[in-house]
Amino acid sequence: MKLGAPGPGPGGMTERGMSRVLVADDEHDMRWLLTRVLRDHGFEVVAAEDGQAALEQITGEPPDVVILDIKMPRLSGIQVLEKAKAVDRWMAVVMITAYGDLPSAVQAMQLGAYDYLTKPFDNDKILSTVRRALEKRELETARLKAAKVATLLETALALNNEINNPLAVILAHAQLLERE
Repeated sequence: MKLGAPGPGPGGMTERGMSRVLVADDEHDMRWLLTRVLRDHGFEVVAAEDGQAALEQITGEPPDVVILDIKMPRLSGIQVLEKAKAVDRWMAVVMITAYGDLPSAVQAMQLGAYDYLTKPFDNDKILSTVRRALEKRELETARLKAAKVATLLETALALNNEINNPLAVILAHAQLLERE
């Protein structure tokens, strides 16, 4: 999947179109604000009002980036982060909170959060964080694809040598016959 590549707008594009961002926050005003800012900058945005709804979005149609409030009803942001990473370990998750305590920040980062922002934050900060998260995911995806291609190429070359080297096949058969 080609993530975060420049598109017609500054938000970035995926193979299916605009980069998709899930905003999960139990505060209606915060969801509305983040949704508006991200849409105005070229992102497709879906919203969830609690942790369970966020998890349903993640497992149903995984977004490219998730913005998760730490404290939400039904499932906390930390619980959703853990489950999201089980769905896709490379999913870019940005944690947000009005309660900037060090233990939750450390826990979120240890669980694989891309970043941890304390409310209030300005629009430029959230936009740059989302864009960097997309770039990191794109680089990781490209690295994984390159590793798979390298492995396939190595296997193909090994098979090619076996197939195209009749002498090796004859010698292998001769060795098998000697063992009998």
